[in-house]
Amino acid sequence: MVRAPLLLALFISSLSTACLTDRSQHVTVWPPADFSLVVEEHQVELRDGAARSFVRRRFRVWANGRAVYGKASGAIEDPITGATLPVFSGLAAWQMLPESSRGLARKLHLKGVLSLAAFEGAGPSTTGGTSGIRLQYHAFGTDKVVAMSGQVTGNAARVLQVINAHLPAGEGFLLPGVPADHLPCVEVPAPAEDLNGSLLWHMALAADPANDPMVCLDLFALACRAKQRPAAVEAIGRWQAAQAAVAIEPGTVPPARLTRDVLERMLPDS
Repeated sequence: MVRAPLLLALFISSLSTACLTDRSQHVTVWPPADFSLVVEEHQVELRDGAARSFVRRRFRVWANGRAVYGKASGAIEDPITGATLPVFSGLAAWQMLPESSRGLARKLHLKGVLSLAAFEGAGPSTTGGTSGIRLQYHAFGTDKVVAMSGQVTGNAARVLQVINAHLPAGEGFLLPGVPADHLPCVEVPAPAEDLNGSLLWHMALAADPANDPMVCLDLFALACRAKQRPAAVEAIGRWQAAQAAVAIEPGTVPPARLTRDVLERMLPDS
C-alpha cells in the first residue's frame, strides 16, 4: 500500500486558497469554460552527440481553478525509441479562489499571450545545459503554443511575469529579460519532494472521469518510479481511455512516438 507522509497529505487535502487579486471584479467571462494553461521548463542535455530535451518543471491550471506545480526528479525512458516521461515527485497542489483564476486568465490575455510568436527569444533550446520554456494556452476556442529560450522581451517577458506571480514563493520560470523580483501569491504551498504523496494525488485526480491523458501519463511515470507495477498498468489503460474520450487540446497531447507498446517497455519488473 502506498502511504503519503502526513505533511504532504495535509497540504493536498487542505487545498490552499491563493492569489487574492482582483477582488473588485464582478462576475465576467473569465476564465472561460475551456481555459487551460500549461507551462514547462525543458533542460537540454547532450547524449551520444545529440541534444535531448527533458521536462524539469511544470505549472498547470484548469478552468475550475485547480492548480498544480511539479518538479521532476528525473525521467523514465524507453530504451528502444528514447521516449521519456518526467517523474514529478516534487509537487504543490492548490485550489485558486475564483477571483484568482479569473485574474490569471484575464491578465494573460491583456498582456498579449495571443500575440506571441511560435518562437520567442532564441527559440527552442538545442545547446547542452541550456533551458527553454514551452507555454500552452487555450481560451475561447483559441490555442497558443510558444517556445521560449534566451533573452525575451515585450509581451513574452510580461506573460512570464504574470505566470511567476502565481507560483509558490522562490519558484519561477526565469529567462533573461524576465523580472526576478515578482511578488508571489499568498498561501500557495511550497512543492514537497515526496514520491508516494505525489503518486497518491495523481491517483485521485486520474480517477476523475474528466481526467486527461497528461494526468494519466504523469501517474504512470510516478508508479513506475515507485515500482508499483499494477498501478502503472492501470494508468496505461486510463491513458488510452482518456485519449479516446477527449479531443486534442493543450496539455493533453502525449509525446511523439508514445504508444501502449512504448509504455509497456517502461514498466518496472515488480
